[in-house]
Amino acid sequence: YQQALPRYLSTDSAGGDPREFLTDVYRDPGELLTAVFMKGYEWPFNADRVGPGGSSLVDLAVHREIHERGRRVWLDFTTNPLGLPTERLLTLLNEEAREYLMRSEACAGAPIDRLTRMNPGAVALYRDKGVDLSAEPLEIAVCAQHHNGGLAADCWNRSNLANFYPVGEACGSHGVRRPGGCALNAGQTGSMRAAFQIAALRGKESPACRITEPIRRQIGETLALGGVFGRGGSRSAEDWIARIRGRMDGAAAFIRSGPAVSEALRDTLRDRAEFADAVAVDTPGGLLTAWLAWDMLAAQAAA
Repeated sequence: YQQALPRYLSTDSAGGDPREFLTDVYRDPGELLTAVFMKGYEWPFNADRVGPGGSSLVDLAVHREIHERGRRVWLDFTTNPLGLPTERLLTLLNEEAREYLMRSEACAGAPIDRLTRMNPGAVALYRDKGVDLSAEPLEIAVCAQHHNGGLAADCWNRSNLANFYPVGEACGSHGVRRPGGCALNAGQTGSMRAAFQIAALRGKESPACRITEPIRRQIGETLALGGVFGRGGSRSAEDWIARIRGRMDGAAAFIRSGPAVSEALRDTLRDRAEFADAVAVDTPGGLLTAWLAWDMLAAQAAA
């Protein structure tokens, strides 16, 4: 979607007063166009890419339009950015972006034409959901998608905790500046290597798996909470989940501060301590949702 070079627009809440706001943060048209294209390669937000011309300036600009200026942000695939003819647009791109579009034979027309040429399935994906990119803009926001893990492991994904193998994004093998795609490799390759290691050590180094008494006691205490949920609570599990998600969006998305994160952690630990007595449950389905919220609080405290 980014390599097709859509036009970034912001509007007022009613969809009026459209403006191409990326000109606020990029010094010249070539810098702007190349940064939009590079979001296709460098899509995770990275603090190292917020300098002049960096692709992560796009994220900051979108965030500012929505959260500071109270506007809505859209990708428009019907018109070239800055109203440029395609021939001029290509001359302004850096060599990498220009050659990519030329090799893809996606040099003519509007962004929708380039996207259709490069990936018609991407156009069909939204069309099947009722959004026609050839006729209407697509509303967007910055997605806070990843919390990279920092658990240490060796080349077999074995941690320093006996019989514990972190794989995928729980493992720190891909580093804190996660490039797109390697977490999938870490999950598939890491889990396979862990399986090989476990199989090789079975009956040798690794003791038989058993539930120790402290673990058994913890499981019992956790299951007993199910009988407490709903006793005198005033807030539904759905409301709790909305609260948990809102806190994560506010304090632990791609823009963070130490004080906000510390406050969010304190609030999370307090909510977890009070949750069992405060959640309202009156149906079997509500009990399942309550367990989900309980698990989300644990995950939020750990993240």
